[in-house]
Order: sequence, then C-alpha cells, then structure tokens
Amino acid sequence: MARNRQDILQYWNAHVMGTQFLCDEEFEINSREYFERLRPIMFRHEYLLPLIDKEAMKLRGSNLLEVGSGMGFDALEWARRDIYVTSVDLASNAVQMAQHHAVVMGQRIDLGVASALMLPFTDATFDVVYSRGVLHITGGIQRAITEIHRVLKPGGRLIVANLYNRYSWFVLLHSVGRENIVAKF
Repeated sequence: MARNRQDILQYWNAHVMGTQFLCDEEFEINSREYFERLRPIMFRHEYLLPLIDKEAMKLRGSNLLEVGSGMGFDALEWARRDIYVTSVDLASNAVQMAQHHAVVMGQRIDLGVASALMLPFTDATFDVVYSRGVLHITGGIQRAITEIHRVLKPGGRLIVANLYNRYSWFVLLHSVGRENIVAKF
C-alpha cells in the first residue's frame, strides 16, 4: 500500500469524503438539498455534535484551524458557534465543495489547499486546531502533529476526533463493509 503524498492527493481528489453516501440518489451536487441530506450521515457518530457544542462554549471568538476540511461540515458547525474558522484540505476538490457548502448555507469560513505535513501558517497563529478522521491518513502522522504544534499558540487546544489505527474497532467494521473510514491506495 503506497502512501506517498501524490497517491494520497490523487485518492482524495477522486473520493471527497462523503460523496460515496449519496452516489445512488439524484441530487444536484453542491446544492443545499445535497448538503442537508448528507449532514446526518456526516454526523452519524453521536458524540461529535455534543463535543463541538461543549468545546465551542469555551472557545467563542477563538481562531480555529481545521486540518482536513472535506466538504466543510465540521467547519460550518464551528462557525455557527461563533468561532473564526480557517480550514485546509490536501484535496482541491474537497476545498471547492466546502466553498460551495459555505455559500449555500450562508456561512463564512476561510478555506485553502494545504497539507497537514506543511501548514502554510506562521508559528503560534491559532488558538485551536481541530481534525476529524484525517491525521492517520496523512502519510506522516508525527510530522502532522509537529506542524499542528507549531501553528498552535502557547496554551492552545488540539481537538482530535476519529483517529484510527489498523487495530481499531472501526477498521474492523470497515473490513467487513460496515464503516467507510480508510483510504486504500
């Protein structure tokens, strides 16, 4: 299984996370209806929205960096809770979808294409860094964490959700076709 940057980029540009869930239904991609139908699926883990609610109460007015925007679902949830959000993704297709998502939902988030392994921000820029389901597929988790630490302000918070390894229950469920979490290259 190759895990170089080009393979990862190529995979995620072709398979933006979430697009697999509505592939058999006829919705205009990037429409409000498309994103509204996907939202419950993207937040199917019951703990996630309460986690965002709880953390956002402590973080109102903070600058948050999301590593791995996907279609922007998480970034929009943070923005709805008065957090200033910058979100990056390695895949330009994901960033484009997230931009459409923000526009149709009337929210403002700053989006850009960037690798978790080389974040384009100066040291100590963000109060919070958040990532869900991304760090384990970067091709260099230790480098990603080093970069996150670099861009966090002293005393900043790192919030990581859905960090998998090959021995987790989610990976087992994926192997029997019950949970879509792992990119295969």
